[in-house]
Amino acid sequence: MPQPFWPVQTAAIWLNFRSMQSLRADDKLLLLGVPGDAELASIGRILMSGCAVALGTKDEVDKARSQFSEFDNLMFVEADLTRIPWGDHFFTKIMVPPHLEPVAASLAREIERVLAPGGSIVRNVQNG
Repeated sequence: MPQPFWPVQTAAIWLNFRSMQSLRADDKLLLLGVPGDAELASIGRILMSGCAVALGTKDEVDKARSQFSEFDNLMFVEADLTRIPWGDHFFTKIMVPPHLEPVAASLAREIERVLAPGGSIVRNVQNG
């Protein structure tokens, strides 16, 4: 079986203030990675009637699940980015972290498949 596609994450903090401001309370957000604890807590508080799904490695997912079990609107899924385990056109917003920018073009078809009509892709969302 091929290894899951997960480039090495080079930045622990990858959501900046501007990208957080773009979130609406009812967004269905896909995170192509598992952000830091403070970022996840903020996302959980912002998405009052929405949800966020963060894709990551087994270790990242296990850690996040144990730390954020009190948030009903945060889900953590071990997944290969080339085969996002979600139905078509579900997410209203997809955030692509800086460490995935070099390979984002190769993920475009899969990202577009799960992005809802009228949804948006937030790219290069590094802290700064």
